[in-house]
Amino acid sequence: MRYALSQVELEKAKLNSEFERARLSLNELWNEQHDYTNFAGNMATLIPLKSEQALLNAVNQAPEFAMLQQQYLQQAANLTLQKANGQSDINVGAGLRYNQQSDTSSLLFSFSMPLQLSNPNSGNFEAANSQLALLREQQGQLRVQLRQQVRTLYAYYQGKTLQAQLLSEQVIPQAQTLIEQSLKSYQRGQISVLQLLDAQQALFDSKRALINTYAALYQTHLTLERLTGQSLTGTFQS
Repeated sequence: MRYALSQVELEKAKLNSEFERARLSLNELWNEQHDYTNFAGNMATLIPLKSEQALLNAVNQAPEFAMLQQQYLQQAANLTLQKANGQSDINVGAGLRYNQQSDTSSLLFSFSMPLQLSNPNSGNFEAANSQLALLREQQGQLRVQLRQQVRTLYAYYQGKTLQAQLLSEQVIPQAQTLIEQSLKSYQRGQISVLQLLDAQQALFDSKRALINTYAALYQTHLTLERLTGQSLTGTFQS
């Protein structure tokens, strides 16, 4: 009995420590100091995700991908500039010439283009072209990487959602029924107090597992928002 009580006190101390850490983190986030004693909220409301394909398509708007796309466009413009700088200038002219002997006038055209055996800007052009190819390759690699992360997180989210449903709809109700039955059995002297405490511990563990599952779901949801660069809470109706 004393051992069970000690375990409860230990668990209480751990929960108080976690609460204090969460309170300090919230103060830091809000840049304010408050002595919170309780919080209100409903973690049991699951936020529905968009379809897997919609999340995969959203990767193209991810912040990391958008930054590479901007660099690609800038480098493409630089490549066009370097190509233009390597071309020869063509001069075209026109004018009139008067011949005094024959008392006639004639219209003359001129065309000139420097003859270049080599492109003086070829080095810059090749460097710009190589950089453009590198950015194109990086874009492809990043897209594959982000899509793989989205697939993994989406499957993880679906699995955790199923766990939350099983805990809330089956495991916890069964644990509550077990406590009710154990309490009646204890009152009739059929079980010991330790067996009653075991039933209470089973319910406590089930509820704690549900809280941890919801926390994992919300964390995964936030990670998907970061990867896709989109707010996924728009599909949530409270």
